[in-house]
Amino acid sequence: MNRSKIASAKFEAGFNCAQSSFYPFAKDAGLNAKQALKLTTAFGAGMIYRGEMCGAVTGAMMAIGLKFGRSEAEDADAKELTYFLVKELHARFENEFGSIHCKQLLGLDDVSAESWAKANEDEKFKSNCPLYVAKAVQITNELFEKLEK
Repeated sequence: MNRSKIASAKFEAGFNCAQSSFYPFAKDAGLNAKQALKLTTAFGAGMIYRGEMCGAVTGAMMAIGLKFGRSEAEDADAKELTYFLVKELHARFENEFGSIHCKQLLGLDDVSAESWAKANEDEKFKSNCPLYVAKAVQITNELFEKLEK
């Protein structure tokens, strides 16, 4: 099964967008399923219903950092590569959907509890978010494959 399908299945199972987009990359980096899902719990719904960065993008950013990020302060190359890849992820995702911000992607006027309830009632999470998860994972996977060649 490809990573986008794995991510989509996680989202359909009830996990949030950040959990779903990070999960398919975690095993390759040595994390188990429980660790991956727990780590990313707080990043869904635009940073816990703040409407900020899309959780699908956040999870993908975390996957990039996990694979290419720096673990030594002096590893400037790893930092620069990670920043470059994240900028590419943002640019491609924004080009596709017009934003990387949850509030705009879901068409919310504000981030009140009423707006989130309305988005849920209108099934925006069900109709929109699977597309965002799949695309964030697809872009990240393409970036990984490009560097692995």
